[in-house]
Amino acid sequence: MIRYGLNMSESKYDRGQYDSVFKAVSKAIASWPPRRYVLPDIPKLLALPRGQAVMTVRSLRKLHTAEAAKQFRLASEERRTSNPPLALHLAELAVYAARPAVAHGWVLCGGLIERDVLAECLATLGNAQRIVGNFKDARQHLKEAAQVARLGSWDPLVEAKVERLTAVLLLDTGHPDEALDLFLRCEATYKKLGEEVRANRVRHYVAQVHLRAGRPDAALRCAHDCYKKSSVDGDPVLKQNLLSLVAQAQIDRGEPEEAREIAKVIQERCSRPEFRAAKARGEWIEARALLALGRWKEGVEGLDLAREEMPPSPTSSSP
Repeated sequence: MIRYGLNMSESKYDRGQYDSVFKAVSKAIASWPPRRYVLPDIPKLLALPRGQAVMTVRSLRKLHTAEAAKQFRLASEERRTSNPPLALHLAELAVYAARPAVAHGWVLCGGLIERDVLAECLATLGNAQRIVGNFKDARQHLKEAAQVARLGSWDPLVEAKVERLTAVLLLDTGHPDEALDLFLRCEATYKKLGEEVRANRVRHYVAQVHLRAGRPDAALRCAHDCYKKSSVDGDPVLKQNLLSLVAQAQIDRGEPEEAREIAKVIQERCSRPEFRAAKARGEWIEARALLALGRWKEGVEGLDLAREEMPPSPTSSSP
């Protein structure tokens, strides 16, 4: 009878031979020079016409790296509130750098890290599109971001980021219940990972969901809890957003006088140009409070003033 297979104990190869091969390979890898990353010259690229900047990034192979894509993404996220169109442009450049990086990464080590970076870039692009009101493309890119994230390294922070931004889109497009499920899942993920600051910021969105769903008491509880924790966080934008939430919830609870006092605090704290939107929101809340108090003339004038002061922005949720 012929036996198929190999009895390793009878093999003419012993383990010592393989050990020497592994040592030789390790030595060769260690001798490789460290990989040098070419970071994008973002100011120079932004000085070009939009189409030319896109073609430059798409054609320069040295920019097709995870690190270059990350730099574009971070630059986009820094400008998401101060200059949404520019943030959108930078997010597009990030995706153009990240897509070919995945192919290059796959050759070297499976492209898992590069896929994580692409997922974050797609999510940032989708969020930038949401901010400028392009909900259709935002939905498409956030969906793709979720698909790419599942093919990456399974980094829970990447997946939570995609879910959080998807939830904000759902909130802005009138799906508060679906958004709430995702926000609560994100919050649980961040807490499990010890990311208390991120968890607290998601809690801010939960308060928004309750407010829009007509649950001012729940919104007020969430906002108060979040504001206490944000004192440690030190995020001034988050604090102003939370004060706005508290004031709006008080109006909905039938407490316009208290809401008006908070609105005045918001306006006093937001005198700097970068807080223009927050200041206008405070004016709008004060006008709502005046209307609730029956002071129609002052309330209407306040709404007109807030409308003039508010910088152009199609959406109301924070990015």
